[in-house]
Amino acid sequence: MVSTRILNEICGLTFIVANIIFLQFFIRLDYFTENKTQSLANETAFDSYIYSEDRKWISIVNDLPVRKRQDIIKDSNYHEFVTQNPKARGIIFEKIFKYTWNRPKQDKNGEIKIRRFPDIICIGAKKCGTGALQYFLNFHPNFKKTPHLAEVHFFDNQKEFSKGIEYYLSKMPFVSSKDFAFEKTPKYMAVGGVAARVRNFIENPDLKIIALVCDPVGRAFSDFNHVLRQRSWNNLAEKNYKADFNIFVERNIPEATRIASSPMAVRSVYGSKNPELSILTNGLYSTLLSPWIEKFGENLIIVDGDKIIADPGPEIVQLENKLGMQKFFREDDFTIDDSDFHCYKGMCPSKTGGNSTRDSTGKSKIPEDVSQILKKFYENHNKNFFRLIGRQFQW
Repeated sequence: MVSTRILNEICGLTFIVANIIFLQFFIRLDYFTENKTQSLANETAFDSYIYSEDRKWISIVNDLPVRKRQDIIKDSNYHEFVTQNPKARGIIFEKIFKYTWNRPKQDKNGEIKIRRFPDIICIGAKKCGTGALQYFLNFHPNFKKTPHLAEVHFFDNQKEFSKGIEYYLSKMPFVSSKDFAFEKTPKYMAVGGVAARVRNFIENPDLKIIALVCDPVGRAFSDFNHVLRQRSWNNLAEKNYKADFNIFVERNIPEATRIASSPMAVRSVYGSKNPELSILTNGLYSTLLSPWIEKFGENLIIVDGDKIIADPGPEIVQLENKLGMQKFFREDDFTIDDSDFHCYKGMCPSKTGGNSTRDSTGKSKIPEDVSQILKKFYENHNKNFFRLIGRQFQW
């Protein structure tokens, strides 16, 4: 009887243990299935690095839940970590964004598209036709500009930059493997340290940088009028320039001449007490483009902004080839309408709300004495720029 009772108790315990094991199996199976499905959806295992509590990176378990990855991205320590560990940074960015809120999308043709860092960045110069360039390139079927943003202002704005490179990626367009992602921020050229930031954070050896340059005298006049219209700085009103470019030049040319001899000062104008001086210093191309030439070499493409405004066809066709894009444009695709706007196959900025391609430099409106002052100011800088790039412009 005793043996039977003991045997029954053993059988009962065995049954309980078996149920517990069975239940754990299903719990684990459910967890495994959920995460395995996630893994399959991600196509590959999540094999990046994250920031640990002791500020060292650790290997992370495959199939980490999406929510946890997003928490890591938001962690302030994470941003500090990736800033201090550039070797790990590229892996982190590539993996995290591919598998979290940068989920691949499928278009109506069944083509898979994801956000990725730009293939092309237009860095300026301001008022040299960057808007017109983007307007025309946007007709190319493989050209994809940043959605909802005319200018991104990530690398030149410390507040934006502190949000992290993943925030920057979230501003990029969804593209296929044959597309070219594009962003434009003309201020990039004029702010010190931006070239290094772009080179360090976008680990794409084929990244192309477009720099449009134009006659710096006309550019300064156009910039002045743009600032007045936009009311970018109260300084212009406070200093009583009375919307008079002549007064502006006369008052500011001595200070602009002084800082023009210092590359650091030229690249720091926007952060100074007199940001309006950038109206004059943004035309010092030899100083502003030197860091970009150093960091990007042949991947820096110089475009004649005056030609983009006056006769875009040849310049667009040539640029298309330099960018490695599929041939699409023809020189005779570009015509001029009765309002003196350049159009692409009859589609004109003036009629579509785009950017005007008329001669916005307005050089004919600048009095000759002021024009001569500016020509003298830019003369040596222009010569240095021509030597730097091995190319001559008729300025």
